[in-house]
Amino acid sequence: LSDLAGVVFSVGASGAVFGLLGALVFYGRSRGGVFGLAVFRRYGQWALLLLVFGFFMPGVNNLAHAGGFVGGYLAGLALGHEARGPERGGLRLAASLTVAMTGVCFALALWTAISP
Repeated sequence: LSDLAGVVFSVGASGAVFGLLGALVFYGRSRGGVFGLAVFRRYGQWALLLLVFGFFMPGVNNLAHAGGFVGGYLAGLALGHEARGPERGGLRLAASLTVAMTGVCFALALWTAISP
């Protein structure tokens, strides 16, 4: 959205964060129930609050925020969230390896930060 509007230079990952917020808002809205409503309200409020704060801070690219949110919402709409079947062992193994790698990365970051 920023490129379409002619914003020349923008740095950061906040547009991607807003994309995740948009996907979470879609998930909460489409899931329904108490949990879905809680997710929808919580992340919708965060997205709205962060967007409003962006107008009061200089140098914030709110077009990237809005574009990210809309893109995340549309990606959630396109991909859906319905479970297609039970999780298989390969998916559980991949998820476990991802969690383990995240732990190793945090440990390395901590070790790098405290070592001379």
